[in-house]
Amino acid sequence: MKRFSLTVAFVAMVVGGCLGVLFPTKITHASTSYSVYVYPGGNGYQSCGWHATCLSPYVSGAALDFEDPTWVYFRSYGSSSTGSVAGQGRIAYINSDQCHHLTYVDIYDVLGGYHAEVLYEHVSSGYAGYSFWINGGIPASTTEYYVGQTVQEPTAPTCPFTAKHVHEQTTGGGMSLNTTDYLDVAYCNASCHLLKGNWNYWVFSKLWVN
Repeated sequence: MKRFSLTVAFVAMVVGGCLGVLFPTKITHASTSYSVYVYPGGNGYQSCGWHATCLSPYVSGAALDFEDPTWVYFRSYGSSSTGSVAGQGRIAYINSDQCHHLTYVDIYDVLGGYHAEVLYEHVSSGYAGYSFWINGGIPASTTEYYVGQTVQEPTAPTCPFTAKHVHEQTTGGGMSLNTTDYLDVAYCNASCHLLKGNWNYWVFSKLWVN
């Protein structure tokens, strides 16, 4: 009887091993949730609602203008359900012509996956190629990273801007616009001058799960 019991146990072990090979158990890992809320890049007044162009006739779009901030920063409020980092920002700069100094911050997750892009137009930068961590964790935490300064564009028919300002826009897709605190250009043209604090009202937001 003892020998029979051992034989049955051995056969069960072999069969179980074979089934494990044929039907492997799926290994799962806990997912991590991330959020990045992007704030105005400079100090100053909002001078135009959500727009593509801030010249009459006004056209609605995915950008906001902020008057003469001079020093421009990537500012965010980020969270991650595990760890203290929400992602990474990477700076790019293109001087396409006298009227378009374009500074970008591309947002990547901690695994290097691309998620979104923030454009700061009329902003000159000497930090192309630089990267920085976007703080996260629980509770959420802030990030402030200098990216450049506003440029006085020349006054010309092809460049009809009369004062330094930052045109802040999401161009990479995937970011939500804060249309609750910032009105569309149809309701808020260049004369609205709504004061929005640096950290009080986010402009764009991005949420994802890895």
